Amino acid sequence: MRLRFLIFPLLSTLSLLATAQSSHYSALCNVMRQPSAASAQPNTSVLKVNVEGRQTSHVTSVIAPGARRIMMLRDTGGSMRYENAQKLAFSVAEYFIGQDASSDQFGLINFNEEPFVDIPLVSGPDFLKQWADFKISKRMRATEGSGLFDAVIAAVEFFKKNQPQEGDSIFIISDGIDTASRARVSKMKEMLVASKTRLYWFFLDIPTLQRADFHKRTELTETVAATGGAMTGARPSNTFQLKNAISGPTEPVFDLSDKTLASIKPNVQAFRGLIDHPLRIEFDLDSPLSKAAKMTVSFQDASGMQTLCPGYLLPN
Repeated sequence: MRLRFLIFPLLSTLSLLATAQSSHYSALCNVMRQPSAASAQPNTSVLKVNVEGRQTSHVTSVIAPGARRIMMLRDTGGSMRYENAQKLAFSVAEYFIGQDASSDQFGLINFNEEPFVDIPLVSGPDFLKQWADFKISKRMRATEGSGLFDAVIAAVEFFKKNQPQEGDSIFIISDGIDTASRARVSKMKEMLVASKTRLYWFFLDIPTLQRADFHKRTELTETVAATGGAMTGARPSNTFQLKNAISGPTEPVFDLSDKTLASIKPNVQAFRGLIDHPLRIEFDLDSPLSKAAKMTVSFQDASGMQTLCPGYLLPN
């Protein structure tokens, strides 16, 4: 009889240990339809989550409601200092913020050799008013150097000082050429992943003959993917001339015709949709994480859908 009372507590303890080893996690993602996919709504019940070194179960998804905080980073250095490139940058910025901004908060960091917080995080209507004043004042601070990585880090630190929130995002308008940052791209990526800040990039594809510039652009593209963000962009109409310039710097010329801008606008507005309406994918792991682990999220069927999710899952 005494053995029975010893066995039951032991079984109960084992059950509690098994429960403790199963941990619940979540990640913000977006689902995008590939061009060849059917127009039907995606079946999120067939989402598959893979976490390195762990078994996943009970995968569910739900639209993650809530206002978002977005820091816009506008490059005014290097080849971005030219008037034509800046005109396109202003148009892109206005397409991005020109929608219903009543619930989101926006901030503006202009950067060249140093980042400048020209508009702190404010409500949408307040941002639009300050943005209009900013355009009139033409505070460009244009220089040769461009410290893109430092500017991203400044935005992450700004979020951190103002109580980080789910869905914090950064929208970059830049050619992606960094010539002045003190921080390495690895430090920028580390801070973005650790803070769960998503990175979106409008890429002004100005040709460069420097191998280092090409490498930094590649690293930035990989960082965008690692945060679950996205990128789109535009190419100057005089690309051939820029690639074959032999008489010194040549100004990039972007097509600012109504037709071209009309083709760019939906892609930029789609970024706002991704930021404002992410999916929260929730799932269980067979054991808790003690450090960041690589993660992929995909559809189990051939649905023609793709996911934009962080490349790493962090411990709770």
